[in-house]
Amino acid sequence: MADDSVTVVSLSTVDRKFVQSLVASRKEGSLFVGGLDKPSGKKSDSRILVITKYRLFLLEPGANKVRFECHLLEIESIKSASPTEIEIKTGKHDVTGITIHSDDLITAIRKAIALTFPARPVENLALDVRPASRLVELAPKELPLGGFVDTYSSICDLLGIPVREEICWDMEHTFITRGIKEFDLSEFEQPMPAVDVRALIGALRYNKYFTTLIADSNTLGKEQLGSLAETLRHNIFLEELVLKNIGIKAEYLTAIMASLSANKDIALTKLDLSDNPFKDEGMASLSTYIQASTRGVVSLDVSNAGAGKSGTATLANALNKNIKMSSTLTYLNLSGNKLDSEGTSALAAFLSSPNTLRTLVLSNASANLDIIFPALIRGCPELRNLDVSDNKITKKEAVHLSQLVGASPSLKTLNLSRTQIPVESLKDVLSSIAGNLYIQEVSLNLRENGLGVAGARVVAFLAERLTNISQLDLSENVFEDDGVVAVCEGLCSNRSIRRLNLGGNFKHSKNKSRQAAVESVISLIESESVITSLDLSNTSKSSDKSILKNEVLPLIYALATNDSLLEFNVSGHQMGNKGAIALGKAFQTNTTMTSLEWDDNLTTLSGFQAFKTGLERNTSLKNMPLPLMDITQAFKNDPPAKLQQICSDIERLLSRNQSPAGRFDTSKTFGSGSLLAMLSSGQQQQIDKLVMRIKATGKAPPPTSSQDKEKGILTPIDDAEAIERVVGGLHLIGEEFHQNLEGLVTESLKQAASSVVLAISQRTDELINRIVESVGENLKASIDPQTVRRLQSAMKFGAKEVETEIIEGILVKAAGTEVSAKANEAFLSAIEIATDYIYEKVGDKLNELLETIHNEESLAAQTPIQTRKESVQSTPIQKRKPSDDSREKEVKEKEKEKEKEKEKEKEKEKEVKEKEKEKEPTSGPAKRKNSANKETPAPTIVALQDRKQSIDTKDKEVKEKEKERETIEQRKPSVSKEGETPKGEPPQVPPRKDTKDTPSPAIQSPTPETTPFVKSAPTNRVVVSTDIAAAIARAHKPFVPIPKSPAVEGSSSSSSNAKSEPSEHIPEISRSPLKAPRLQKARRPTSVIAPTGGFLAGLEKDKEKEKEREETPSSNASSEPTPLTHMTKVRVHGDKKRKPPTRRPRPSAS
Repeated sequence: MADDSVTVVSLSTVDRKFVQSLVASRKEGSLFVGGLDKPSGKKSDSRILVITKYRLFLLEPGANKVRFECHLLEIESIKSASPTEIEIKTGKHDVTGITIHSDDLITAIRKAIALTFPARPVENLALDVRPASRLVELAPKELPLGGFVDTYSSICDLLGIPVREEICWDMEHTFITRGIKEFDLSEFEQPMPAVDVRALIGALRYNKYFTTLIADSNTLGKEQLGSLAETLRHNIFLEELVLKNIGIKAEYLTAIMASLSANKDIALTKLDLSDNPFKDEGMASLSTYIQASTRGVVSLDVSNAGAGKSGTATLANALNKNIKMSSTLTYLNLSGNKLDSEGTSALAAFLSSPNTLRTLVLSNASANLDIIFPALIRGCPELRNLDVSDNKITKKEAVHLSQLVGASPSLKTLNLSRTQIPVESLKDVLSSIAGNLYIQEVSLNLRENGLGVAGARVVAFLAERLTNISQLDLSENVFEDDGVVAVCEGLCSNRSIRRLNLGGNFKHSKNKSRQAAVESVISLIESESVITSLDLSNTSKSSDKSILKNEVLPLIYALATNDSLLEFNVSGHQMGNKGAIALGKAFQTNTTMTSLEWDDNLTTLSGFQAFKTGLERNTSLKNMPLPLMDITQAFKNDPPAKLQQICSDIERLLSRNQSPAGRFDTSKTFGSGSLLAMLSSGQQQQIDKLVMRIKATGKAPPPTSSQDKEKGILTPIDDAEAIERVVGGLHLIGEEFHQNLEGLVTESLKQAASSVVLAISQRTDELINRIVESVGENLKASIDPQTVRRLQSAMKFGAKEVETEIIEGILVKAAGTEVSAKANEAFLSAIEIATDYIYEKVGDKLNELLETIHNEESLAAQTPIQTRKESVQSTPIQKRKPSDDSREKEVKEKEKEKEKEKEKEKEKEKEVKEKEKEKEPTSGPAKRKNSANKETPAPTIVALQDRKQSIDTKDKEVKEKEKERETIEQRKPSVSKEGETPKGEPPQVPPRKDTKDTPSPAIQSPTPETTPFVKSAPTNRVVVSTDIAAAIARAHKPFVPIPKSPAVEGSSSSSSNAKSEPSEHIPEISRSPLKAPRLQKARRPTSVIAPTGGFLAGLEKDKEKEKEREETPSSNASSEPTPLTHMTKVRVHGDKKRKPPTRRPRPSAS
């Protein structure tokens, strides 16, 4: 018998053995063994009464026979009018008799019930014991899991089924150690017989430990659902009830809701009845419970119940009538039911009143959203998650949606997938989200909306403004390649989206821009965007055209140098073994990605082998579901043993990466690997290309001498050639610091380990002292002080000690690993910043040098023709390579020629100075006015003019004015009519714009002051006699004399393109009927040389070409007369144009 059994009667040897064998077979232990006498006439029948943990047995003495037995739960009442009488009623048989140990019997029954069924109050047992003082008070006892194992075993005994040992093991080892309070039927072996389910559910009826009951996709029959209803009628400790997809119909739901309504003390807060076909009838019974609930419900899920508008309207009205719901309900899911207008109106009435709703799911609910959205604005200020997917959104409804997202203060998730939202409306919604400053970290789902290229451009246009969206799902939107390009280009400027889904959008456009689409994705992940998770999976059956195959390889190879992506999904693209090989190579250098999915890619044994090789050299990838679809297919064609071994190796490597010690590898932090990766990067290659281009021009700076290097005189090419050495030095510095830090961290952690060991030792001593004190104070009768001291010594010397080496190993290998890895990242980031800066600055200098060389070449090609001819003539043609002596001679000859040319140029400059001194402006005002209107001459002319202006004085200008007036009076002809020239008089030369004479291109030979890049017009000159020029000049007023001076040449053609101000006499020339005479030889030795392109030069050109010229308007009109100037276009006064003069025969002498 068990130690806790109470034997109140002496038994014979036969009866004792029978009782012991009975109790041993039951494995329950006995709580009471006593005699019971039952009066029968003059005689009395003696019986043996045995109480075990679960049952009551009535035995016949000496017969080794059980006369009656029942389960303790079958006991309905116990009555005892006196200490010797006892009456136990059960549903099958009543046990009555006389015993002097009735109080012990009653106590044993009460104790067995209290230990096996803790949630069933013993007071609920019908006890009629007189006097009541006979009842012993039972001390409460805490049991593991609320005594569920014993309760379950007892229920199995009641049902007559064997106890499932695996369930008891799970309860005693898993649930107890993990503190699990959710009772999930799916955690046990499935499928489970119906009677076992009844036992588990029945055990929950008497349990007060578990707070959640979950039955998900476990089909329950009539008996199981009946047992569930009974459990819910009595259990008052359940808070959450999840009955998802278990086949509840309307009749069963009615029973369950009736049990919940009857259990007034139950504190149910979550009710999930999704995916059960109870339809409108079941919705009515649920509504009855919801309306009568005294505590309200926090979460309610009735999705996919098959309810129509009447059922949903009934439920919504119940929510609105229960005042508790507005302050308790935070989650409501009505998806999969048909709201229509009736249900929508009832729901809107509840939503529009103030409530605490945070999540609303109306997916595929046929809801009138133009009513729902305004209601949410009015009554749901705490709304965070809104799902209206599979409901068509029109432009009218989108207006209310824009208002909602723009006014919501706490929106976090918005699901608009499969809503067919118009593109124009999408723009408004996105703008509203961007304009709401109160919402942050928003998750937006726009999956399968058929947005097309137009929608992609809308997203791209607003991408920079979407600073409060962190997750964006744009998959299956028929973007095609053009749309993908647009989205990626737009998102490059976004700094908030971290998770992006573009799967199912890579469809060929008409312009075949697939390569551009892939390149745009590469540019996106290499830009300054903050995307850490990229999903390009092609999982939809309708998106076969979106398979990338080998076109995705450039993107995979780009992952090798990417340091921003943490998660990547490239499933469903059938990239084959090439894709697996590319992934393996990419992960050999990628050090940041932690999660990868790449199933359904037609990978075989060789592909998995290549990926495993890459994973062996990677320490960052931790999470990767095995590509089961590809593995399953590969098992059919490849050797199973090899494939299984590779899969095991991949799992082992992933487990290694998840361990902190597996990530610690000092040989892979700094060193040749990272240095070679840096030097082989695109930046170094770009620098090398620039240096080669500069050297290929033949005009690169000469190599710097050692003396200049010592003085610090260097060229950009010197820096470019030294950049590899500098970058390598930076990595060596980083390696040195990292090694020093490792030693410092190791020493610090060892010191910390010593401190930890000391703290543990001190705490252990304190614990032993407390134990000794507790034992010595509370057990003085059994343990004397000497025994306490022995106990103390035994604990001090017998308890395990924590060794310092063990703590050091833990800290150095685990904590030291993480510290070293973080320090490595910090050092590398600093070196990368410095390296990028170095490459950028050196590259800028090389580009400037290359641009300077190109500019010099282009300007050299624009030198004057005459200079180039002279340089060609002065350069002898060499048919063969001369000797060194001949070269020296040639160099000397060239130097002599250059000296002669310089002397000639100096002489010409002197001549020009003298000519300009002779031909000065007639007056100071005229000089200032014309200097404002002059065209920009060559630098040499500007210098001469500046010198001349510094010499001029006011007195000289006054004298010149007087001479000018005298000359005009002497040469003034007699004119019959204004504007007509008398016969025999030559026409007056039109006044020049510039008051200063400029030297002709013939004298603009290169000088130290002359820029060799200014183009010069050909020096074809027209010789005009002074008489003809004077005749032309007299035809216009006021007259300007033409001084008799040596030939004056016009300005260079480089200044002909500059806009100049025409004089006020130009319109008079256009109105004059006089035509210029045919030019002949000058009759006088003194002549005026007009440059080609001037007014007189046009007389030598054909009429047809002169008519085709365009006229150039001028901005200002000069009030002072201007001398003849260099002209290339027709002069204009105001808006009127003047045609070039036409030729006519020279007037006769008569």
